[in-house]
Amino acid sequence: MADEITRLRAQLAAEKAKAVKLEQALVKKNPSRASLFLEGHFGTSSTDAVPASASAVKDVLANLAALGRATGQLDVPGDTDTDVVEATSAIPDDSKLLSRTLGRSVRKGQLNAQRALAAARWVDKEIRKLIGLIMDNGKKADGKHSITFGELFVLAQDVMEAVSGTLKTAKKHGVVSYEAELLFQGMSDGVVVTLLKEEIPDSSVDTYTYRQVRACSIKAGDKKGKGFGQGTLQGSNSKCAVCDKTVYAMEYIGVSGKGLHKNCFRCTVCKSQLRQDNYATMDERYFCKTHYEEAFKKGGGSYNF
Repeated sequence: MADEITRLRAQLAAEKAKAVKLEQALVKKNPSRASLFLEGHFGTSSTDAVPASASAVKDVLANLAALGRATGQLDVPGDTDTDVVEATSAIPDDSKLLSRTLGRSVRKGQLNAQRALAAARWVDKEIRKLIGLIMDNGKKADGKHSITFGELFVLAQDVMEAVSGTLKTAKKHGVVSYEAELLFQGMSDGVVVTLLKEEIPDSSVDTYTYRQVRACSIKAGDKKGKGFGQGTLQGSNSKCAVCDKTVYAMEYIGVSGKGLHKNCFRCTVCKSQLRQDNYATMDERYFCKTHYEEAFKKGGGSYNF
């Protein structure tokens, strides 16, 4: 019986690998086609219910930092307390890595699909804040709402992470238009921003690039947005938090602000492989649902994943 289970598992792994290769070939031939693995087929969950997540943005930035180090574009030790956003801001703006969509890293196995999608949905949320502010406070003429950057900046600075970066991303996706390459507080206050789209659809992992996620989370003239002050390069450590051996980009996974080998991310009790969207941590140990509930109930409590 054990031999039969082993054989079936090996066969399933081979079929999955074959399916992934076919999927990658299809996506290359038709980039606009959504990935079956991200649509909820093959037993994965629907992407419609994936919520926006600032912590997922930190994971994406930690992944970018790890890829930057692996490709020699970021010379920052992984075991420092350097802020993730501060570190990724050191990657040159003309880097091809920044032009990569999150979906490409997902398909290469370098980034968790659910976390990438949650980060993309967070960018959606920031752009929708922008749309709402312009519609509520701008002047309407010829069916379109407009507002000066100076007015918008004052309204947005306390409710958005990065006004200029989000505007640039929104412009790239045809949501707004304005006559300037970059916007700076004071210098660009008179630039008129015109709203072109009053609604945007939910994004996929292929909607935004690393550059755009980074831009929406870094304030102009500041090294990090207000919601990302706790994220450090511990999230992309060069040393695994479990085995203390070097973690390279291909085997990296970010968990609770720490970097691990994918194979080291296991339940402390049963040693089963864990996922980023289904685990619990206590005293710097990781647990599956069953064994976390067991440990938690011993203390007289209850826990729901």
